Amino acid sequence: LSGTLGLIGAPIGVIIGSFIAERMHRRWIDAHLRLTLAVHLVTMPCYILSPLMPNATAALALQFLLGIVMMVSAPSLLSAMQIITPNAMRARVNAIYMITISVLGNGLGPSVVAGMTDFLFHDPSQLRYAMVTLAAICTPVSVVCTWLTVKPYVRLYQQVQASAAAGA
Repeated sequence: LSGTLGLIGAPIGVIIGSFIAERMHRRWIDAHLRLTLAVHLVTMPCYILSPLMPNATAALALQFLLGIVMMVSAPSLLSAMQIITPNAMRARVNAIYMITISVLGNGLGPSVVAGMTDFLFHDPSQLRYAMVTLAAICTPVSVVCTWLTVKPYVRLYQQVQASAAAGA
């Protein structure tokens, strides 16, 4: 059921995110990262609270909404990477991004939760608290990392625009 909800929610989030990013980019050159940062800030409490939901229905509903909102930032994040990455390096940068998301996020993440459940909480029934702990650590780190990239992104964006104008 969770996978089905993801298949429904992800495209909704991507469409909404594309629409919002286009509108924001008309006003701010750092719109892609502003939107990504806003999404991280909105989703941070949801990631922390979702394992604490009182029942499976509430947890699935929150995860569904969280999936939609999180995908709002996907077009912006990918666009930001494409805009500032030189043509000759785009394939490598995308490959590194995909490996990071796939291997670290989807591969290592569940193992870290399992390890925390076994070695920190010493009780399989405490799985939810391992998930909360990991979310409480990782989501603020994600927000800070995104925030730290805004100024360098603006500088690179301006360089790319100046270079394109000079070459035209």
